Amino acid sequence: MSWIRIPKAFNAKLPKSRRDLASAMRNAVREGRPPARGTNRSEDFGRARYMPDQEKKIADLRRALRAHPCHGCSEREDHARWAERWWKLRHETDGLIRQIQGRTNTIAKTFDRVCDVLAVYGYLQTSDAAMSPSARTASACAASTAKKTY
Repeated sequence: MSWIRIPKAFNAKLPKSRRDLASAMRNAVREGRPPARGTNRSEDFGRARYMPDQEKKIADLRRALRAHPCHGCSEREDHARWAERWWKLRHETDGLIRQIQGRTNTIAKTFDRVCDVLAVYGYLQTSDAAMSPSARTASACAASTAKKTY
């Protein structure tokens, strides 16, 4: 681990500036410059510290992985590829279903919402019992005409 000072005129959008910074970083690591004084930067990076208990746990997990019955399967890689393909297709299918559900019956849903608003303000009666016989007849005629035109 090392440190470098980034120039004030550094512009990340310019390839030359990025190359210069990368070169300066490589040189600092190669030279092994110590971190700035008064800072404890090694504690900021949890992976940089040596932890023997984690090493033991990793070794135990690797041993358990090798001992698993699936590890000895000769077609393990094929199974892994098929499982990966299945998960990818499942994710894609779920997304398409969500997209279809969002687009299905949008006109009908909008019409129902408009009817609800009109009913709340008294411009629309929602039940057939509230309609007069002549209105019911006019409504039935309009519905049959609409069916014929489509």
